[in-house]
Amino acid sequence: MLYISLINQGLFGETHKEFINIFIGLHNFGSRYNYWLLLLREA
Repeated sequence: MLYISLINQGLFGETHKEFINIFIGLHNFGSRYNYWLLLLREA
């Protein structure tokens, strides 16, 4: 995966943390979005 490659190439400090926070945020948002789509489809 791309983000693992970037981390391995030496992202560090604040940039590293920001990148991970953004990635986690997007992942959580995506999961929630898919969850709501499933609920709406069931209704």
